[in-house]
Order: sequence, then structure tokens, then C-alpha cells
Amino acid sequence: MSDKDISPEHSADGQVQLKLLDSSKSDNSALELLCDNDRVVAFIRITTLADNAAPSAEEVKSFLLEKGVQLAELAEKNIASAVASARAKGTVGPALVARGRKPEDGKDGVVKWLVRRGDESAGRAAAGARVDYKERNVITNITRGQKILTISEPTAGTPGMDIFGNELPCRPGQPADARRGKNVDVSEDGKTFMAACAGYLDQTGVVVAVEPVLTVKGDVDLSVGNIDFVGPVKVSGDILDGFHVRSAEDIDVSGMVEGAFLDAGKCISVTGGVAGKGKGRVTCKGAFEARYLNDVYVETDGEIKVHNSIVNSTVKSLGRIDVLSGGIKGANVVARDGLRSPEIGSDLGVRTIVVVGMDYDLKDRLVTVEREMGVVKQTMYKIEAALGPIASQPEMVSRLADEKAQVAKKLIAQRDKLREHHKRLSAARDDVLTRMQVNEGVWVEVAKAIFPGVVMQIGTCRRTFEVEVAGPVKLCPDLENGTILVRR
Repeated sequence: MSDKDISPEHSADGQVQLKLLDSSKSDNSALELLCDNDRVVAFIRITTLADNAAPSAEEVKSFLLEKGVQLAELAEKNIASAVASARAKGTVGPALVARGRKPEDGKDGVVKWLVRRGDESAGRAAAGARVDYKERNVITNITRGQKILTISEPTAGTPGMDIFGNELPCRPGQPADARRGKNVDVSEDGKTFMAACAGYLDQTGVVVAVEPVLTVKGDVDLSVGNIDFVGPVKVSGDILDGFHVRSAEDIDVSGMVEGAFLDAGKCISVTGGVAGKGKGRVTCKGAFEARYLNDVYVETDGEIKVHNSIVNSTVKSLGRIDVLSGGIKGANVVARDGLRSPEIGSDLGVRTIVVVGMDYDLKDRLVTVEREMGVVKQTMYKIEAALGPIASQPEMVSRLADEKAQVAKKLIAQRDKLREHHKRLSAARDDVLTRMQVNEGVWVEVAKAIFPGVVMQIGTCRRTFEVEVAGPVKLCPDLENGTILVRR
């Protein structure tokens, strides 16, 4: 038994709740053995019944040993001190004479999460910033093979010992309660959970699973927040204004899309159509399908199928664009592999632009280059106007006064630099035009009508329609004349 913390006169009042365990009484004195409820510490109280009639230290020690108390070495010193005090004071104690050891309960097993779990807060913001309630941050993306959590083993604990040398049992730690759900693998030692597929963390009670498809039952609104998911996303309702839905795979919307932002690594399907309100944006690497498009920006690497009309929208595809009914009105449409629509334009003469046979990136590059060429050319004209006849006769500079000659030389150097830049831009434009050469199989098919105000380009061939053309017609490039032929 340990000797530590045993003092000759240690009172437990206010620290340990003591109870009488045993006692002994003689004509001259009384001994009381006191202990705490767990019998981990023992105290002796000595009361003298006659003057200077305290028991001897040996008598006190014998009393304690008879009761089975395991005394420590320092207990003898404490007993001697208590006996001396009893002779002087009459009554002394309780004085500490023995100390056991309290049991230490085992620690429970712990689940250590290796991934962020969804935060159910209504929004988040950096310090001092406004809270964005659309960022609910409730989805935890998981990649295949990613470690989700580890489990530590519980500990057995350490038994204690009472003042009689008896063992005091301890409570063993309980194992952590984490159970494997679907699409979760467990390591051989059972201590690590790993994702068997990509998806999001789904925790129901103690069951941990990975769901490969994110299904939203209802609208994407403030109750759901923005979505950024590694797998397919399915929305049974609408996607409301201002919300972002991103998927590394497909997005499938059963309702409609308002002025929202959709981006998919594969395909997007919108059953109810898209009403972008001038701010909506849809981009995807695969095919795109919708009932209608109104006032929205769409950009895809795959084909586009619209069941009704495309109105007041910018739509770009590296595949074909098929409008099954209605038409294309007041829109800017680019389709690399061809286009089919019942109507293009409207009887109100709304300007509608249709470009086929080229990558939309090339078209945008051509516009940028030609715009810059125009700016450079205009600047050159202004410089030559300032130079006057010197522009064509630079030898005249030598006849000018020094100050004017210096200005003229700077203008000529600037003009020459712009000429070189214009040459480089012209070469870049020619390169784009060469790459824009249309394949013979690219065409535009219109079933009902092309209205005035339609501007059409197939590859490098262009045509502006000033009168209505009744369908059905097929429009093909006239490469020799740089225009577009209408064939019936």
C-alpha cells in the first residue's frame, strides 16, 4: 500500500464523507475506525476517558490490524502522533492511517472522423462578411477509396484496492458504436471505414454509408442550398433563382430552372425548361435537353435538344442543336455540327443569329481578333492624319525643326509598330478562318420559315435574310461565293 499523501493529522471534514466502520472501547479510552463510502481511506479517532489515559501506539496498531486494515509504513508515525495528541487534548482525529487506491474506469472507444460532416447551419460567412444563406454546406463529398473514419479500441481500466487489500472493480470502456452501411468497406482490423464508391456521406444514427446519387425531393431552395457534388444529381422539383448546382456527372431536373447556375461534367436534362431571367447559366461537357430556353446562357460540348423554342438566349454547342417545335427567336445560336428548327426569327423582324460549322471558341476568337484589328487600324489612321504628307514621305522629317522632327519620328515609330501588330492579327485571323472551314455535311434545316432579320453563318459563308423564306428548306454553304444557298 502506498505511503504517499499520509499526514499525521489529516482531517477529512469537508473533503471526504466518513462513516463509522468499527470501534473499540476500554475503561480509559475509545477507538473509532472511520472510512469513506468506498473504503479507500481509513482514519482513526482516539478519545481518552481518563486523564492522560490514551492507548499506546501498539494498542491502536493492534486494533487496526485485527480489523484487517492494511497499514502503510508511515501509518506508524501517524498513529504515534495521534496518540500523543490524544494525551494532550483528550480527543484527536480523525487521523489518516491507511489509503487504498480508487479504481480507474476504462475509456470508451472513440470514432475519429477523417472527413467533414455536413454543417446544418443556415448559412456561412467569413468574419465581417454577410451570411450567404444559400451556402448551407450540408453535403460531404467522398471519393472512392477515401478513408471516412477510424475507431479506437476501448481500454480495460485499472482496478482499485480498499483499505483491507480487496480489489475494487473498474468499469471497462465501451466499444465505439459505428456501423458499416452500404458502399462502405472496412479494413481487416475493423478500425477504418473507407468509401467503396464516390458519393456523399450519409449518416443515420450510428450507421455510416456513402450514397452515389444525390436526390433532392422537392425544390432547390434555402432549405437545400447550393449543391456541389461528385456524383449525379436528381432534383424532383424546381431550381430557384440564384442557386448553384454543380455535378461531376449528370444533372436531372424534373421541374423547371429559373435564374440559376448549372454545371455538369456530363449531361443535363431539364424536363420543365429554363427561364433564366437574363442571369441563368447552364454549362456541361455532355448533351443538354430541355423543354424550352428563355433568356438564358447555355454552353455544351455535346448535342442540344429543345422540345419547344429558344427565345432571347445565347446557346452554344460543339454538337448539333435540334429544336423540335416552335423555333429560334431573338437568340444567338452556335452549333458546330449543324442545326434543325421549325422556324428561325419571327415575323416582327427580331434579330436572330445562327452560326454553324465552327467551334464557338473559334467564333469568339474571330470576333476578338477582328475587333482588335479595327482598333489598331483606326489608331493608324489618326497617326497618319497627324503626320500629313510626312506619312508617305518620311524624308521630309529632316526639313523640320528639331522639336517637330522628334514628334514626327515618334509618331512614325508608333505607326510602324502598329503595322507589325496588325500583320500579326491578320495572320491570327487567317488561321482562325482556316480552322473554321466547314465540313461538307454541315447544314441548317428549317421546316416552316426563316424570317427577315436572321443573320446566318455556315463556316466562313454568311447571309442576312431580308425577306421571309418559306420552308421546308435546307441551307448549305456556297464556299466559292462566300454566301449560303437555300435548297428545297
